Amino acid sequence: MATVGSAFAGTIIPQVVITNNATSGISATNTYTHAFNMGGSAVTINGVDFLAGGENGAGYTTSGFGSTISGNFAEFPNPGDTVATMLNPFRFHNSGNGQTQTLTITGLTSGTIYDARIYYREWAGVFNRHTTIRFDEDGAGALGDSTVINGDATPNAHYLSYQFTATSSQNLVVSFSPAAPNVNASFHVSGFSVHVIPEPSTALLGGLGLLALLRRRR
Repeated sequence: MATVGSAFAGTIIPQVVITNNATSGISATNTYTHAFNMGGSAVTINGVDFLAGGENGAGYTTSGFGSTISGNFAEFPNPGDTVATMLNPFRFHNSGNGQTQTLTITGLTSGTIYDARIYYREWAGVFNRHTTIRFDEDGAGALGDSTVINGDATPNAHYLSYQFTATSSQNLVVSFSPAAPNVNASFHVSGFSVHVIPEPSTALLGGLGLLALLRRRR
């Protein structure tokens, strides 16, 4: 298991477009602690089992994600790929009152480096669905990162990645708050996953140190 001596400041990786299984970023070479299809049944993507999720599940809780829907997905270029099975249905908030939604991922190991990913897709054509997404691994502490995205800016599916070191809280809280110009829009989550980021091996670190020493001697 990858661990570090001090907290690694979490970083959001820019959203990545998903067009098929190959571009989903999901890989059986990763060690997953969480993998859920939030709006539908269990599905296997690139050898990784995504469990059927709900409003709450083993290893996570949510607020503001009480509704599910599917459809309006004809633009996805590879509907036969299993990633489409995850992306098509999603969970959302149906009241339209601008509520902040949360996903709390639990059971993480303090000191371990993780990559948490949120999978989502466009719903109703190009639309102002701007949302402030914040990842927070230490509550009132200084760690965490946020970004504003428009989930309906393009007719595509995406994943958003956050790489971080789990703290003693052993939780990661992801919040989704409506942002201008449309402050009543809900964010749509099709699924999420968390996998361990392995540390560089001792041999690799030793090799890099030797290379640096040789360069200094030139």
